[in-house]
Amino acid sequence: MESMIQVSNDTFSNPAIDKRILADVARIQSAWLHWIAEASEGDFDSKIIETLVETLDAHARAYLGALDRENLLPEYNACLRRVGVALLQNAQQHSLLQDPYSEERLRKMAESSSEYILRKRSSTSEQQEGEIRNAVERLRLEFRKQSRQALEWRIQIRMRIETHFEARYRHWAAEAMEEVQRIADQPQHTTVVKRAVRLEHLARKWEDIEISLISDERVEIRIGNKIETRNYAEMGFQDRRTGKQNLLWTILQALARLEGTIPIDARSGQEWLAVEKRIGRMKKVLQKLFGMSDDPVPLIEGIGYRARFKIRAALASKT
Repeated sequence: MESMIQVSNDTFSNPAIDKRILADVARIQSAWLHWIAEASEGDFDSKIIETLVETLDAHARAYLGALDRENLLPEYNACLRRVGVALLQNAQQHSLLQDPYSEERLRKMAESSSEYILRKRSSTSEQQEGEIRNAVERLRLEFRKQSRQALEWRIQIRMRIETHFEARYRHWAAEAMEEVQRIADQPQHTTVVKRAVRLEHLARKWEDIEISLISDERVEIRIGNKIETRNYAEMGFQDRRTGKQNLLWTILQALARLEGTIPIDARSGQEWLAVEKRIGRMKKVLQKLFGMSDDPVPLIEGIGYRARFKIRAALASKT
């Protein structure tokens, strides 16, 4: 996987944006290598998809910082789709989705065989080339079944990646529209304000985020040295019918008061199933808010649902 995808677009490509993407993708690559060395959870296919989606998101977040007017929306969306296409092509040609039985790889296998190495010294270049071609053909027949299975796997996983990418394109298109509207609503906004990135977009991974419950209606969010407070509605936990907190907000509150872990020893029949459904919906709200697609609160076997971000109840009383 390349460190950064070049999109040949002056609007969304400048040194500051490029450096941010490089740093984000380096972290993603590091996480991938740690997982390869010692897989802790998830399967190989899902990890490939997660890695590519996170790389796409890294580009999308960085480009959002250059979006300061409505007429750039089509350019932003097109730019992001070009990144997605380039990521897939790169994975297929140089990285995770390469054909293990391509002509080039079969040729390398033939050239490294002990039989060919022994004959090489006593053969002319024409004889050597003929022997390689024959060896490649034998290998192709030998690995015909594995090659077909590998092709089917690559087709299936590409379809999954493309579906995930399409979901992220639409997510970031919505984020871009909201960002443009936010900038337009700023009174007498300056270039500095226009280029500002919302707090939620500063997080590169869930572990960057700290959430403190400061009342029954508000939380404090810390990302690096940036701090903001938000109420339940600003977080996306408002019941549209009543204007009050929805049931998902109570799950987030419980997660805070339990210091980031909802134990599974409390499960009991239908009631627990309802709680699990709310946890799943709460995750989606957080994913939308922070612009990340991986699981913020995974289920840890024998422990329960544990937040990857820091969360606590700084103040339990009502304001």
